[in-house]
This record gives sequence, C-alpha cells and structure tokens, in this order.
Amino acid sequence: MPGISVRQALCQLCCSARGAGSAGGQSLPLPLLQERVSGSETRKATRIFRRDIEQPGTSISIEYKSNGDDADAFDDAVRDNDYAALVRLLQSEQVVEIVEPKHPWAEDPCTIGALAAMQLALLTSVVAKDDPEMKLEIHGAGAVPPLVGFLRSTQEDRVQAAVTALKYLTEDCPQSAHSAHQAGALPPLIVQLGSPLAGLRGAAASTLTNICVECPEHQEEFMRLGGLKFFVEHLDLVSDPTLFDHPDLMLEAVWNLEEVTTDPDGNLNERYAQLANQCGALEKLEKLRGVGDDEVSGAAEKVLERLRGA
Repeated sequence: MPGISVRQALCQLCCSARGAGSAGGQSLPLPLLQERVSGSETRKATRIFRRDIEQPGTSISIEYKSNGDDADAFDDAVRDNDYAALVRLLQSEQVVEIVEPKHPWAEDPCTIGALAAMQLALLTSVVAKDDPEMKLEIHGAGAVPPLVGFLRSTQEDRVQAAVTALKYLTEDCPQSAHSAHQAGALPPLIVQLGSPLAGLRGAAASTLTNICVECPEHQEEFMRLGGLKFFVEHLDLVSDPTLFDHPDLMLEAVWNLEEVTTDPDGNLNERYAQLANQCGALEKLEKLRGVGDDEVSGAAEKVLERLRGA
C-alpha cells in the first residue's frame, strides 16, 4: 500500500524524539530513564533505541499515574523491551491515568492492559521501521490473539488501542496478518468500520486491508461479511467539513478500496469491482477527483478508471 503521512504525524505526536538511524546494525537500547514514585505523582518510562551507537536514537516515552505490581511490571517490561511481559500485561485491570503521549483520536488507556497495547502500538509504528524483525518478535511473543480479543471488549480504550496496534503489527507482516485472521479479527474489525471516529474507521480499514491482501480466502470472507460497502462509504470523507483538512484519511480510503478489489498480482477482481460499483464507488470517486489535494485526486482518478472497466 502506498505510504501515507498519517503515520508520520502520529509518530511525531507520540515520540519525544527521533533520530535518523543508520542503515544497518542491531538495536542498541540505552538504559531506561525511569522515575518510580508513590502517591499520585507521575511515573515516566523512556526507552531509547538506536541502530548505531554513533547515531541519534528513537525515543519512546510514556508518562502515567498508577501504583501497584502491574505498574512496576510495566516499567520493567519497557526497560527490558520484554515483549512477552507486555503481552502478559494485556490482561491487567490495574487503573492508570495517562499524562503523555496523547493519541490524536484514541481514548487514553485506563488500565495497564490498555497501556501495554499502546506500548506495542508505539513499538510497531515507530521503532519497527528501523528494525523489521521487531514485528516478528512481537508476533512470536503471542501478541496477536489477545489484541484481537480486545476488539470484542466493552472498554472502548482497549478496542481503540488494539485497532491501532494491529494496524501496524499486520502491515508488511504476513505472520501477524494470518494470526489475526485465525483469531477471528475480521467480524469485530468490520464493526469498527461504522465508528463515528474517522481515525478509528481508517485504522480498522487498513488492518482489514493488511489481512485481506495476504490471502484470497481472507479477502473473500471480507466480502461475504459485507465489509466492502463500508470501504466505499469511507470515500464520503470529502463531504464531511470537519475532515476536509485531512487528505491523508481520504487517500487511505482510496488505496484501501483499490487493495481489496485487486488480486495478489495486482489485477482487478471483476466481481469485487462490480460490487464496489453497485455500492456507489464510481460516484464517490468522481467527487474525490475534484478535491484540492493533487495526491488524493490523482489516486481517485486511477482507481476510478480501473473500476470503470469492470
């Protein structure tokens, strides 16, 4: 899928600092800069990752308020970069209050469990860019099934943290995408396509796309469950005045539609394309051609021409 700047904006928001990193070498973490305090004071856990000792590192810092064994275990897991410990902590109900970072659209984690999911999201969206093996290691630690379980939670912070983490964990990681499907991710992700939060809708759609592109059977199930109509509806972002300044969301919607209507070789699936057209894709893409953003209008024109041939 073509790169989008939504992720870049999120990383800038959620990371306290980021360096350029070298092209090779292993992640060399510096010691954790951590404050353990009692009462209502704030804990701060910071982990610095660098590919080369001579280069600036990528820093992930979380400030939060919480007391108890699970908070101590979370601090230790961040310090040691212990993915298995973070996965175990996903089940924690210990209450937390987040100070920083603030996600642009997701609710603040209310428990250590949701905070652990947030940490996994930060790792996979930021640090894994320079360390491709990280996603495989997090997958190997068993992160995917419990994150999919979060999608069925009645706690909205868990749902949103899980969608965010799964979006990045399944991107360019077939193992995680297959595990998410095996854990039953498609139905609860499709539910999130109707969320009133545009960011959540987009993240759920991208996660579904990541799963679908890895296997035609996954793609067929997505169609059978009715996910395509929501992808077409997401093209209506342009008509929402509150989102008009967010072309990244529009671009993401266009590319997601293209991805799920093509086969693994990049050829248009005629049946899926016809279904998209029946849902109104042609009319909505025509409107998107008229937006002021060249990248969005160009993408819309490309997909429009492909679907017209169905």
